[in-house]
Amino acid sequence: MLELTAEDGPPPPEPLPPGYREVLAVFEQAGDGLRTKDVCRPLGAGVKPRNTEGIRAKLKRLASRGILTERARTVHPAPADAARTNHRLNESRFGKGVCVNTLMTALVSALTSGVVAIVTLLLSGRQQRRVDERAEREQLNVRYLNPLRWHAAEVHYRLSLIVAAVDEAGSYPPALVVDEPHEIEGKQPDWFMGHGCALISSTYLTACLFTQLMRVRDDFPFLRLAKGDDTKLATLILRVHIAFLSDGGVYYVTQPSIGSDALLDPDGRLRSYREFCELLMDPARRVWVDILIRFHLEAARGDSRARADRVLTALRDLSDFLDKSLAGGASLHARWTAETSGDGARS
Repeated sequence: MLELTAEDGPPPPEPLPPGYREVLAVFEQAGDGLRTKDVCRPLGAGVKPRNTEGIRAKLKRLASRGILTERARTVHPAPADAARTNHRLNESRFGKGVCVNTLMTALVSALTSGVVAIVTLLLSGRQQRRVDERAEREQLNVRYLNPLRWHAAEVHYRLSLIVAAVDEAGSYPPALVVDEPHEIEGKQPDWFMGHGCALISSTYLTACLFTQLMRVRDDFPFLRLAKGDDTKLATLILRVHIAFLSDGGVYYVTQPSIGSDALLDPDGRLRSYREFCELLMDPARRVWVDILIRFHLEAARGDSRARADRVLTALRDLSDFLDKSLAGGASLHARWTAETSGDGARS
């Protein structure tokens, strides 16, 4: 049987949901212990097993919270002190649960913020490294590859001009101003600016090409190219050296030496054309460049045509590679277009 205890203490625990309030109201009206079916009848829930199970579950829950007590086969309201104590225990458990949940939420939030900060730092660091690498690559291009590309295109144009004249007329007279390099000795500055300009300017530009090849070779470990491009660049540079060497041309070991002569120490900049001509006016200095002057004299006479073709092919392949690596246009075509679009420079 179910009954309600006398209310002589503090107020009952906090109100329960409506379904539970009606159950307690039945106990208040009965004033004594009640069975489950006795609770069902006033509530109009029916007394069959499928009807009583829901009410029995509510009674069990009320008993577990200390609001009701179960003795024998009846359920009774719990004494006021016991109900109050159980209510406080429930509040304490609830409060601890809230604290634990709050602590866990704060911990998860802190961990999430930390992970986000670390990931952001890593991504920003990677992005900064990419920016730095791109800037470094652009500086290397400006210092090494762009000058090499320009001089390769210029020498290719000059040599192509000589070969075309040889094919048409058998020789290139503008460069045939001396028979041997030593005849340059004693020439005045106006000769270098006039009658001898075609020969000496071609020699000067080829010496500058050797300078750029030497720079790339010496600082090659520091160049940052796409995967596989570094090996290809080294191969193409070697082919240019070998092409100039073939058929008794410009010996391999003398090419970097001539390139060094084209530099103005200690500045490390290329000599101007005037400064290069002043070097040739000194017989002790000019003798180191004689082999390159002789190379251009032989090309202008039509000698060693196969060597000239090999040099042109090697320079074309190098220029095409540099055009692609630097995302530029066709430098050889641009050089010819610039020369033929107007009056053009002939030296």
